[in-house]
Amino acid sequence: MAGFQRGFEPFAGLVMTISLSICLFLFTACDTIIPLDPTEIPTREYSAPTLAPTEVFYALPPTPPPLNEPVEGQNSVFAAALPAGAELPPIVLEEDEVGVQMVQVTLRDGKILTGRLYPPAPIEIEGHLLRPRLPAVLLLGTSIEWGGFPQLLQNSGYTVLVMDMRAIGLASAVEDILAALSVTDSVYPALMAVMAAGDNVDYALIACANFDVCDVLVMFSPRNQITLTNVMGGFTPRPSLVVVNTNDALSYQTTLALNAIAGDSMTIITREGSANGAELLVAYPEIADSVIAWLVNVLVE
Repeated sequence: MAGFQRGFEPFAGLVMTISLSICLFLFTACDTIIPLDPTEIPTREYSAPTLAPTEVFYALPPTPPPLNEPVEGQNSVFAAALPAGAELPPIVLEEDEVGVQMVQVTLRDGKILTGRLYPPAPIEIEGHLLRPRLPAVLLLGTSIEWGGFPQLLQNSGYTVLVMDMRAIGLASAVEDILAALSVTDSVYPALMAVMAAGDNVDYALIACANFDVCDVLVMFSPRNQITLTNVMGGFTPRPSLVVVNTNDALSYQTTLALNAIAGDSMTIITREGSANGAELLVAYPEIADSVIAWLVNVLVE
């Protein structure tokens, strides 16, 4: 028996070691096996050491500051005060000494176009300077392209907006510009005209056919016969005017095709020569007077 006890002693030590290991494991895992009662306020502990604070913080602006005096643009207090869903009129960026304003128009997709607005001079009413609401003319193109024609329209009693469409050639952009122009404080929204030349005629006619705020349309040298004839019926019977060079076979044939659809609602001014588009106003200055005289007769309530 004594020999048996001496032989069992090594195994007894091993059993004791295993038992202690199992007990330690159970004690360390007791929170998992037997979870503690939840506390009213959660307790959290960091599982990693706290990072050291940044020694130097560089507060750099996301974009460089403007070189000249900053402008509010679409972030103006006036724009922020408009109700949800309201049309945003052209925001004035700057105004020159003769009252012509550089403006920006925000499109439905967030893009911004810039243009030049020719508003009437303000008049004093009961001690306040207010601009009269006049019929409006939207000229699609650049100020260089239209030359002095915007000033002639302004002097004839119209509020004129010249918008450069080179950045985005879409009919929906023309609709957005018209909507913005219609809520300008110097525009009478019931009387609005659109004028375009060359490729801009496509965008103008499509927009006017879809948007009845466009009352009359003037087209200089229309070219894309397939597109224009497809949408001309949507604009008729509203008045339209086409100025075309008969030596330009493409524009002249397109004009005849449009006239076949529009009928008596369309007026055509023809010239012979080499000028096309808005260049016709330079080559034949009397055309400007004819266009304005036509506007006076048709852009009425």
